[in-house]
Amino acid sequence: MTTEDLISVGMILKKPSRNSSEANKRTTMEENILVKHKESFSENSHSIPVYSHGYYKLQILESVPMLSQHHLASPTVRAIDSYWDANQFDVVHVPVPVGEVTDRNAFQKLGIQRCSHLPIKVPGKEFRVPNEYLNFKEVLDKIFTTEIAINPNIGSYYAYLTVDQRFVPKGNSQRIKGAHVDGIPRNRENPNSQLIDHQYVVCDCLPTRFYPQKFPQMKLCSLNQHNFFQIFDRLKDESQGLDVEPFVINLMNAYSVHSATNSKSDLIRTFLRLEFSTLQFDREGNSKNPYFANECNWEPRQCYSPQNLRLPDFLLNQK
Repeated sequence: MTTEDLISVGMILKKPSRNSSEANKRTTMEENILVKHKESFSENSHSIPVYSHGYYKLQILESVPMLSQHHLASPTVRAIDSYWDANQFDVVHVPVPVGEVTDRNAFQKLGIQRCSHLPIKVPGKEFRVPNEYLNFKEVLDKIFTTEIAINPNIGSYYAYLTVDQRFVPKGNSQRIKGAHVDGIPRNRENPNSQLIDHQYVVCDCLPTRFYPQKFPQMKLCSLNQHNFFQIFDRLKDESQGLDVEPFVINLMNAYSVHSATNSKSDLIRTFLRLEFSTLQFDREGNSKNPYFANECNWEPRQCYSPQNLRLPDFLLNQK
């Protein structure tokens, strides 16, 4: 969907359907446009953003309140800058709210280029955010202010921006469904050698669903043998599902189990994630930042998981 298409769909969605008795109803042509985009919708679509208007840096905001002692003591915060440990699934890593979007109109501005794992910071360098994302400066400044306060080794991390603004038809999710975590260790042979990733997420509607429950079975599983995402999906308890609030910036980490949810109506959703990692995100399809052309001149690698990952024996016979 092009920028023009997205703006057009946004205008159409503001009008009542032809079945409504209200004035200014959608025309047959407008209804057909929605049908066309519904038929072409894919939860797993890609795009190649292009940047040419320079970049901006992030700044620490004095107005952002410090996290409470309760939040600072949470497993989600305490695990930052620590090595992967499957025993962490014995405790609950709930999303931690770190701020809210004040300028909602800017956040929801239509026509923003999509990007996936765009590097906007590399170790030892300042943030360089393409000016095409100036409407997200408030959010990114708030995240940066929090990150400075809770991550003593921020200078050693990359920061990767994902922006996804799309038309989501009723009954679909914008992102890939299924319980999962962001940040399964790349080194599956020795996962404990990798510092975990952590992320900040925020959206304007159709919030992410988290599963604030313990998954103690994970320490019995092997990343090289078992499909962790299938295990999470099998063990998740929907009765404990937690839908975070729209426009609230939440911190999560590699142990925060979550999933996308289906929309109950046709809508346009704006989603932003900023992920901090010590790894180079050099996977094919990741976005490139021309303002880090030298630092991120990586040979793209194919994304793959070990073949024949399966459910562990203790789940095979579970209905």
